Formats: sequence, C-alpha cells, structure tokens
Amino acid sequence: MEAVLNHLRPFRSQLENRATEQAWYELQQPQEKFTASYAQPKIIFPDIASDLRFAYDSKGAFFSNTAYCIANDSHYLLGILNSAVVRYFYVYLSAQIRGGYLRFWTQYVEQIPIPAAPQSERTAIERLPQSGLMESVLVLQGRAIDSDQLRQVQQLVASHPQWSRYRLSRELCALWQWRAPNGQLKDMAARTLLLKLAERGHLDLPAKRRLSPNRMLHKQLRPVSHECQPIADPLAALRPLAVTELSQRPEGLARHGCEERVGRGCGRNGRKR
Repeated sequence: MEAVLNHLRPFRSQLENRATEQAWYELQQPQEKFTASYAQPKIIFPDIASDLRFAYDSKGAFFSNTAYCIANDSHYLLGILNSAVVRYFYVYLSAQIRGGYLRFWTQYVEQIPIPAAPQSERTAIERLPQSGLMESVLVLQGRAIDSDQLRQVQQLVASHPQWSRYRLSRELCALWQWRAPNGQLKDMAARTLLLKLAERGHLDLPAKRRLSPNRMLHKQLRPVSHECQPIADPLAALRPLAVTELSQRPEGLARHGCEERVGRGCGRNGRKR
C-alpha cells in the first residue's frame, strides 16, 4: 500500500480534484462531481465523427460515454471550435479510424488553441452559430474540404464528362498535389473521396467503364457434394497436406465449391475437422 501511495503522491492535487466520496487515492466515480455541469447549458460533441460536431445544449442533457461536453456556454467558443481553421488543424491532430472518421478524445480536444480575440471579433463570432452562416466543411479521406475545394472538384468532374473515374482521380491528385511520401499520386484515396462525394449527392460520377480487376468477384461458384464426417485423426496423420490456388485454373473451378467449404471448417476430402 505504501508503495502505491508513494507513486500517487506527486499527482495528489489532480486526484483530489476528481475525488467524490472516496479518498483521493481510491477509485472514484468522478461523473458525480460533474452532475451540476451536465445540468447547465454547455457545449457537447460526439466521440467519433466525420467532421467537427460541436453543438450547444441549452436543456441540460445527460449522456453516456459516446459523447463528451465542455462546461462552458460561450457561443464564441462554439464558433471557434466549429471553424474551418480548427477543422484544418484538427484533421492532423486527431487519430483517425476507417473511413476518415475523427476521434474527439480529451487528449486531442484540449490541444485546440482558442485565441483571445477583442470584444468586437468575439461578438461577430458569437453570432455565427446562431445565424447558421458557418461554412460547411467536409472531412473525407483525412482531408478537410471547404466549399471552394468542393466547387473545384465539381467543376473538374462536370468539365470532363468523357474522363473515366480513374483519370478523374489522378487529375484531382495532380491538382491538389496529393501524393504519398514517396511522391506517388494517391489516386486510390482520391477515387474513394470522389465516391463518397457522389454518395452524399455533391456530384455525379461517370459510369464505370470496366469491371473490378478482382478476378474472383464476378465468378459463380458451383457447389460440390462431399463428405462432412468428422475427422478424429491428429493433424500429423493427415499429411501430406497442400494448399492449391484455383482461381486461375479453369479446371479447378468445378472443385471450388468444396474448397470454399474447406475454408469454413472442412478438412481433407471435405470432412469436418
């Protein structure tokens, strides 16, 4: 116990601020301490989002750990947090998960710089969240895309209806100098970005000109009858075993239905292991 206390003593002041009914060095239920803050007007935001989603809560809402709050009702702060400048900064600050979604953990949000603006500027910014005039910026594929960039993409697509999706993605990379560290164009990321913009109704892409290069995507597998009796033998008794790739061997596709079931739990001769 003494060793634990010695480890925690340098952090005592911070731990006392979190303490509720327990002693400062014990496990806490700190949310009880913040009940008053939850019940007041505040700024709330989600744990995961594709864009900045800071919002004003005037009703004192309570929520679980898929959302967080800032115990502050400043519309100036809300305007700054939802600004294009913070969005550009935050894309490079936050961890990102599949699909370009951002994480809004405290360790990232607390690093957002809030300028000490003069009162005239604060007043102008405070009016933005209430007027609905804040610029809408998309965050896709790890990029913050403002209205000017969106119009640029829309014009590129509309001006070249004869271009394929492949060429559009490469031309967009060249236009934005969107390259990997080795200098290669990030055309796959650009193509995904174009698809997401199309899915959201921001533009119309040309029709696909060829099927996917995945050679197995469009092939029909024919089921093959086979034994499914359990195998009681140890693995060593089943040797030799071999794995054969059949997708490029037409004569092997007739057996593919059985091979597919092997991948789902069948063994040699199609019997389950």
